[in-house]
Amino acid sequence: EMLHELEAIFWIDASIRPRVTNLSRWTEVFDVARTSGVVQFDHTGHNIYHCTHPAMFSYLPADPESTKNTEMLGAGAILIYRTEKVYWEIVHWHYLCGLTPDCLTPPGHISNCDKVTPNVTFCHRYDQSSLDILVTNSLSHNRTLYTAPENFILVQRYVTSNFPLKKCNTDNMSA
Repeated sequence: EMLHELEAIFWIDASIRPRVTNLSRWTEVFDVARTSGVVQFDHTGHNIYHCTHPAMFSYLPADPESTKNTEMLGAGAILIYRTEKVYWEIVHWHYLCGLTPDCLTPPGHISNCDKVTPNVTFCHRYDQSSLDILVTNSLSHNRTLYTAPENFILVQRYVTSNFPLKKCNTDNMSA
């Protein structure tokens, strides 16, 4: 919905921390995104095929074999520009998948991929799987068109000690 109002959206999860502070490097990434329509930042170290339930492929325009040698990128940091190509080849299909429970959450899927052997393909990353399939397919598996350099961001999940807990003062509250 926001892409109807804005030229671009930069989605960043709360767990993401920028590592690169040089603005010219950020400008380069934004230039890549303007050209391709999308840039992803989080390198996961595993391929799309391993972390996507096979049933998802029946809902999306992609060949499962083509994802076996393509690294999955995280969905926690993604820059998307409003282009016709992005809308019809990525956003449209991702939206339809989200409306179809068996696409986004196929029966028998396993969400904790760390405990799955590489030969088992019922591991699944939900929206991350869908986005990766659609982005890589839309841009012909040419990672230079949609990938920010490694170490551009830092992912810090489950770290709650960074922010002290603030409590409301309830002493002066009336009933």
